[in-house]
Amino acid sequence: RSLYNIISGCLATLFACSWSAYYPNVPTANRRKKKKFLGIVPYSDYWFYRVKWLCLTIIAPEVVFSRALDECLTAMHLVLRPHHKLSMVHVFFFGMNGFVESDGRPCSLPVDPRDFIRLATVAKDDIEDKSKSDGFKKLILTVQILWFIIQFGARYRQGTKDSKTAHLEVLTVAIAVLSCTTSLLWWYKPLEV
Repeated sequence: RSLYNIISGCLATLFACSWSAYYPNVPTANRRKKKKFLGIVPYSDYWFYRVKWLCLTIIAPEVVFSRALDECLTAMHLVLRPHHKLSMVHVFFFGMNGFVESDGRPCSLPVDPRDFIRLATVAKDDIEDKSKSDGFKKLILTVQILWFIIQFGARYRQGTKDSKTAHLEVLTVAIAVLSCTTSLLWWYKPLEV
């Protein structure tokens, strides 16, 4: 194993884990507006927002994990409430400002059970259809991460001088484990709707 192989494998895995682990909320109208950098190159604030979270996921993955855990526990609490039939997809979509009022503002937290019934009229399949994530993508990513972790574990267990693990690999495995756990917590959350 060369230094190049270690660094390139770790960086590719770090990028894949960090980019796919964060499920952003629905961007506001202001964040979706196209702007021009130096008057020539078009961009939107949404991509800066995604890159910011990518960097945060690499630097402090526990922040993204704690956000995912909080959102998942809140969604489970709302799904288990009596008197309404909302799915996890509905609750996550509501929490990410997916439902909007007629004037374009995100819906506030419904207090009246009739508001939950109104939200449930949107089909779960319609929300999932708009999502850019599916089980196959998540499965491929999980297999790639598990393969990296298995290779790391085998080298660590072997423990010979030629197969020592680098500190970058230890960091990558830690972030990969947190990213997989975060993805599991956000399994039902729509992506880039």
